[in-house]
Amino acid sequence: MKLRIIPFGGQSNVTKNMFVYELWDQGQIKDILLVDCGVGFVSELSNLGVDFVIPDTSYLKDKKHLIRALLITHGHDDHIGATPFILPQLGFPPVFAPKLAALLIEEKLKELNLKEAKINQIKFHQDYQFGAFKARYIHMTHSIPDTTHILIQTPAGNVYHGSDFKFDLTPVYGAPPDFNEINRAGESGIKVLLSDALGAEREGFTLSEAIVGSTFEEEMRRTKGRFFMTTFASNISRIKQCVEAALKFNRKLCFVGRTMKRNMEIAINENYIRLNREHVIGEDQAKKLPPKSVCVILTGSQGEFNSALDKISSNKHPFIRVQHLDRILFSADPIPGNEAHVQEVIEGLIELGAEVIYTAIRDQLHTSGHGSQGDHRLLVRLTRPQYLVPIGTTVKHGRAYANVMQDLGYKETDIIRLHDGEPLVLEAGKVHTDKKILLRDMLVDGRSVGDVGETILKERQSLGKEGVLVVIVKDKSVKLISKGFIYNEQAFYKDLEALANRIINQTKSDKSLAEALTNQLSSFINTRYERAPEVIPVIL
Repeated sequence: MKLRIIPFGGQSNVTKNMFVYELWDQGQIKDILLVDCGVGFVSELSNLGVDFVIPDTSYLKDKKHLIRALLITHGHDDHIGATPFILPQLGFPPVFAPKLAALLIEEKLKELNLKEAKINQIKFHQDYQFGAFKARYIHMTHSIPDTTHILIQTPAGNVYHGSDFKFDLTPVYGAPPDFNEINRAGESGIKVLLSDALGAEREGFTLSEAIVGSTFEEEMRRTKGRFFMTTFASNISRIKQCVEAALKFNRKLCFVGRTMKRNMEIAINENYIRLNREHVIGEDQAKKLPPKSVCVILTGSQGEFNSALDKISSNKHPFIRVQHLDRILFSADPIPGNEAHVQEVIEGLIELGAEVIYTAIRDQLHTSGHGSQGDHRLLVRLTRPQYLVPIGTTVKHGRAYANVMQDLGYKETDIIRLHDGEPLVLEAGKVHTDKKILLRDMLVDGRSVGDVGETILKERQSLGKEGVLVVIVKDKSVKLISKGFIYNEQAFYKDLEALANRIINQTKSDKSLAEALTNQLSSFINTRYERAPEVIPVIL
């Protein structure tokens, strides 16, 4: 038998994590196991109406009957966010997830009224059988409670799926990593270790999440106005520490952003965060109370277009306006590629009068949820794998990880850097890569999946940049309507109308008229203003 491991995401960037495990026997696929199902963040397309990107699962379309389960490692959106869109495509395979991730997935499914999905909360110290696959969840620490690694045992060899992690000995919620189980996995004989490598450029061990709590207290003590903290809505451990600091300084809590509110409802109901409802206020109340009695926790730490913080920074939020003496903390580092968007939001907030604190100017405002070089060395020593695959990384992080592992004695050929769609084959105790599967980005626009392609994006980009001119023709008369093009230049519009009327009088058929209006008006506008708006003729 042979095992193929195919990354459907998470290898060309640090999001959209999804892996396909295939067991082959006598030239045919026998069983398929999926691990994680996340979204990718495309900030450069957000102003074109694209919400996020999800893995392309078209390869699995005719193999749905072979999928035994979808296993989830933890509850961050880049690992669970695509479940409402992909589960229906794959015939709703059973989902197995740690508690918090399971609860978050269930809420996402409710929003789309997907009742067919079956979500199972996993138990530790228990083996799960999925066809010829055997899986065992191992408790790990990260920046969200209930993070896990998975030991996947197969007839072709054992794989340790080491998704996002760091060795946090003093976690804000829950227990430290289960070192006994990790070591036990190593004793079972690990052929391949798939390891989170996002922090591989940093020396030492990643600092504990617990260090951020004292920073919140120090900054809150110095704040004379309202205190704002922005981070990922799924970073429950970070939010928990901010809540505890706010209660210590008698500040009411205001949660802003749809995802933030939803996640806090779960976290409070399930006691991940201990908070009485009397300490929670709405956005309308936040603007009425004395500034020093308010703490606002909100989304938008990545500069996401139309997020709560983005609206506040551009003074467009319906309830919240930045005031003098307000202090806003960014308790998250920008994901690679988001730096410019984050900087734009910071500039807007400062311009409005807020004091903005971020990681470049304040230590211990954020600690990574991803292990550093010391964490990686420790995981490898515990699991003792034969081959290594860095996952959830950019190219530079993968290279840094390889350098660290070579210092431990691994050969360059033992460290495999995969690309999205590139299968890793484990057969007869050896590994090699296989022919790459063609994958495309599946863009999500509202509830539409994959309908927004390159052509539509180019049209939206053109409309946003150049504007639109609608030419309405009825009974030989013409009316012009423009948007995002020229503002109130009467002489120009008179010239346009005159040209349109000449074209109407010279053209007989509606088809020829539409073409003539488009071509000649476009040429006239380009000559006069060097602009190229979309010209849309409407003939009634």
